[in-house]
Amino acid sequence: MTPQNFKVGVETLVEWFGAGMKPVGAVEANSRAEICAACPHNQNVKYSTRWGIYAETIKAVLGWVRGQNLRTAFDSKLGVCDACDCPVRLKVWCPKDVALAHMPELSKQKLWEKCWLR
Repeated sequence: MTPQNFKVGVETLVEWFGAGMKPVGAVEANSRAEICAACPHNQNVKYSTRWGIYAETIKAVLGWVRGQNLRTAFDSKLGVCDACDCPVRLKVWCPKDVALAHMPELSKQKLWEKCWLR
């Protein structure tokens, strides 16, 4: 992960937290997770390998997801999006407008044609 990608992730989380960190509904998150589980950009990698020094921060935010009991039927198949560099288990719960607000254009262009973010 580059410092720029981490900055984008932090900006997204700050906006989401500022809006009360309200997740999308379970049906919507599950539908998104199903798409992500089939996506060629969904990578099963260790967070420490992918994000290095940023991994612990990201794990802490994912702890919030677990603490809120936010689960989909596809959680075991969700990893890291290679197009936008996001933890998919978190991303599927984020409002779409917030998820797209800080995403660089290059990342948007890399998204799978069937991505729920398109």
